[in-house]
Amino acid sequence: CGCDDLGFSMTIAKGMKPGSGIGSSAASSVGGALAMAALLDVKDKGLILEAAAMGEELISGARHFDNVAAALFGGFTVVSDLRKRTILQIRPPRFQVVVVIPDVTIETRRARAVLPKKVDMGDAVCNLSMASGMVHAMMKRNVRAIASHLGDSLSVPYRKSLVPGYDAVRDSAMAAGALGVSIGGSGPAVFAIAQGSASRIRLAMAKAFKESAGLASESFVTVPGTGAKVESLS
Repeated sequence: CGCDDLGFSMTIAKGMKPGSGIGSSAASSVGGALAMAALLDVKDKGLILEAAAMGEELISGARHFDNVAAALFGGFTVVSDLRKRTILQIRPPRFQVVVVIPDVTIETRRARAVLPKKVDMGDAVCNLSMASGMVHAMMKRNVRAIASHLGDSLSVPYRKSLVPGYDAVRDSAMAAGALGVSIGGSGPAVFAIAQGSASRIRLAMAKAFKESAGLASESFVTVPGTGAKVESLS
């Protein structure tokens, strides 16, 4: 707009619990950047992405593009080149995502501290294989293959200790019909991929948190999104 000293203040209302492992800070950053872009008539998605990443840095302490890119563009996104800001986008098939958030707080600093400084070569190869397989499964729009590539040897084995009852919740979800289960971000959210049995899985996961760890939880069922958009309230 050509106004170097232009500033804004805003109030954000959202139905996402901060620090839950589902990208709350990225949602705030993208929402704020997109709202300001709409007011200034900025159409450049690359510029909006940069602004959102700056907001993420202010909130979380690091300029991560993975969550803000997914929130802005929707679908399945891969940040393949941080220097060039290359974002690969794949339209995923239709499936349900069951998200259960136990009543426990995990500080990002603590979640990072439990990760090893060095990793086994075999574990690194395993994660690369899973990531490559996930991209292929998304391109083939194969939900079962997507769920089968949720395996993780570099994060979940260490961070699950911060999510009380994780193993019981995972097993209960799979027994109820989930195709795959993992931890959302650094936790404590646990998510499951489903097709047609989401309500049963949701109840089973919440029950497992209560019975195995004595934790109450909140939960919801969603589907892969199409990205952030501006809606008029008038």
